[in-house]
Amino acid sequence: MLFPRSRALEDALGTLLFDKSCSGGFLLMAEGQRLLGFVDSMETTVQSATEQIANTGHALSGHVRVGSTEGFGCFFLAPQLARFQDAQPNISIDLLPVPHFVSLSKREADIAVTLERPEQGQYVYTKLCDYRLQLYATAEYLETYAPIRTTDDLRQHRFASYIDDLAFNYELL
Repeated sequence: MLFPRSRALEDALGTLLFDKSCSGGFLLMAEGQRLLGFVDSMETTVQSATEQIANTGHALSGHVRVGSTEGFGCFFLAPQLARFQDAQPNISIDLLPVPHFVSLSKREADIAVTLERPEQGQYVYTKLCDYRLQLYATAEYLETYAPIRTTDDLRQHRFASYIDDLAFNYELL
């Protein structure tokens, strides 16, 4: 059964917006997708108006949720956000480790740092950097074991890596 507000919205519009899935969730139907575009547009307009009109001349305040891949979030963002909060004590921040693209429109996060760019939606995004994955070892390990010069040499070594079937992004493989 739909939530009362969702049912009331469907009744007011005279169309079905959601399809109840067998897994217990709701799937957005074609008309719901069309409506979502308008809602995103309205939200952007209201946020812009609020930013331009509200709290003019006052200190920044509020709550921000930042979603990020775990490694980048823990090792880079967390220390930067700590310094930011020292400078802006009226802003509280949640740092969320996310193994997939988070839905900004569903408010899972306000800002997201991900490996892939969003495929749809009205997002402002920018590429932060290029990166590549490499093998790492301690100096002691490299002094003790046979050198790794080719991929065939890897068979003689133990190492930790992502599990192909469980990697949340093909970029990690």
